[in-house]
Amino acid sequence: MVFGGTASTPAGLRYSVIELPYHGDALSLLIAVPPVGTPLSALLPHVGVAAVRRWAELLSPSLVPLSLPR
Repeated sequence: MVFGGTASTPAGLRYSVIELPYHGDALSLLIAVPPVGTPLSALLPHVGVAAVRRWAELLSPSLVPLSLPR
């Protein structure tokens, strides 16, 4: 099951967060995705321990179209 949600930076930049669980609930891959046309560098200064903790509260089971390179 995939979990998804939307978060925002203090400056108002909204971005998507996706969690891909592995081995049940033992491990997860968290992916933060900025909007199309927004460089990842605009989001990176806002990603830290506090942000990741907030993500856990906003994620819900979702159908998320996702394509990851090998």
